[in-house]
Amino acid sequence: MLKYIRFALIFLIYSMGGAIASPFGNIPSFIPGDKLIYKFDGSNCPVGDISPDFKIIFKSYDCVDYKGKRWIRPLEHETFLYKPLKFPKNFSIEFTYLAFEEGRPFVRFSLYSKNTESDILNKKLYIYDVGVLMAVESYNDEVRFAVSSKPLNAGNLLGNFGFSRKVEKGIPHKVQISVQNGRVKLYIDGERKLIKPIEFNNEIGGFGLFFRFVYSTSKSIAESPALITDIKIAEYTGKKTVSKTTPTVIPEPVNPKPKPITPEIKKHVETTKVRPSSPKNLRCISSTGTGEASITTDYASAKMEAFARAKWDALEKALGTQVNVKSVVENFKLLDEVITKDVKGFIRNVKIINEENYGDYVRITIKGCVYPQQAEKALSLLTKNTAFNVLLIVQDR
Repeated sequence: MLKYIRFALIFLIYSMGGAIASPFGNIPSFIPGDKLIYKFDGSNCPVGDISPDFKIIFKSYDCVDYKGKRWIRPLEHETFLYKPLKFPKNFSIEFTYLAFEEGRPFVRFSLYSKNTESDILNKKLYIYDVGVLMAVESYNDEVRFAVSSKPLNAGNLLGNFGFSRKVEKGIPHKVQISVQNGRVKLYIDGERKLIKPIEFNNEIGGFGLFFRFVYSTSKSIAESPALITDIKIAEYTGKKTVSKTTPTVIPEPVNPKPKPITPEIKKHVETTKVRPSSPKNLRCISSTGTGEASITTDYASAKMEAFARAKWDALEKALGTQVNVKSVVENFKLLDEVITKDVKGFIRNVKIINEENYGDYVRITIKGCVYPQQAEKALSLLTKNTAFNVLLIVQDR
């Protein structure tokens, strides 16, 4: 006897890449620069040692392993590190921080004017507060942000022009900043919190990391620190990402036809026709794809989610379509399974060619063979701004 269990799973799918659901329309998610300028992930900083990347202006620090990551940890109150770096006009900043509670420690990530650099390198007293163009102060329960077209004192910048948002205590948080086309956008844990116009009147000389206690405590800042890692600076070059793979013809394997599982669509959906950029007689297109997923419960689940996203990315690159399905809000793997069964598979001979674990998220790169007809059918199930009620039937034997 068959027992049917019905589950309603709602997916929001957007035609524009990377969007967050909102009652006021689509909010684009953070997109980093396409050309990496600088990266710190702790790989060049042994535990208990320092990194060659930073100039120690005041006090001291070391690197420690904690919660699966390698972090920069201050050993003294008011530790200040500086990294000279040439910034382009359009750039992105990313970092992850974790702040303890006792003493209310914070780490301030700041961009400094080029005019201030000589005083920084000469270790002028209190120079960490001078010539600041952008500042992000990260606490256990709060992120403060401020930016200015001209260099200001950090206290004046944050005090008069600062923006603040509360965050959950006791866990790592990811801060992302986009400076592009005369706009600065701030994201915290993937959600956009601020957008405002900005044009820097001064050249940026580099960035600094300043660690401090707000109030004294019986513990040292080394015992109750604010930690920082996964620092990335990238440039927006304006170039579009193009798949470097060359289409190759591979014979289509013969597989038995499984019983199709068709999603129940409660609203009329207009299908979107996508013309493949490859010739009509090309039965299989070799393609690569990359997918990312946050590690919210366990690594294996995140890896499966990233793997599913990577397959859709390969599909898009193979067909040259502008319909971006990677922005699905809910369980992407489940959507992938349902549509894959319905269209009998759109990518085969899939191999994982790169796997990266960043602690809070995983990135998977795959290579496979995309079949245009099946891929077009998969895309035809998706349409702009449409909510799907997917009916799943579980059979008890």
